[in-house]
Amino acid sequence: MIKSKWTYETSAGGNAGLGPISFSGGMFVLSDPAAHKFKFSYHTSGMGLGLGQRLPARFRLPETKLPPFISRDGTVAGTGATNDFTGRGAIFRPSDKELEPGDFVGLTLSLEASIGVLVAGGATVFLTGLQQSMVVAWLFNPGLFTNLLFSSATALVIVLGMSEGLIDGLGVSPMLGSISYDGP
Repeated sequence: MIKSKWTYETSAGGNAGLGPISFSGGMFVLSDPAAHKFKFSYHTSGMGLGLGQRLPARFRLPETKLPPFISRDGTVAGTGATNDFTGRGAIFRPSDKELEPGDFVGLTLSLEASIGVLVAGGATVFLTGLQQSMVVAWLFNPGLFTNLLFSSATALVIVLGMSEGLIDGLGVSPMLGSISYDGP
């Protein structure tokens, strides 16, 4: 991957987890090499693939037991951030050709990670512009189609930042979703 001349401006979003299921949504703003700003929205979810580890009991939030029909292991988590929160990011491209706004749109595979107690530091990595046929093939046979899936990506966006919410540990979730262009 080659570092793009596109730059990160700001982002905002939220994440909710119920047991092993995670949902995430938000937006990020990027500037092209000519300093024109572009706003993108994302929506992702993941199921059963997340890795979560709570902190030792003396650092945890008070226990809140949920009914088993809501969450099998009784855990719930959620964080959010506005564009006023501290953040930064980087954009990479797979080829010598500079990116265009359309390269960020479409299916995305993301990896979200955060750690904290009420206030969290986190990172989200988006592999953007994935071809639908490659995603479907990868879902059925990840071992065989991972290289093809990654080679179909048009950009890599990394977002780092702070958030607040119901969190008292470490969470890592790979997710699948989409990114859309909302305009300047």
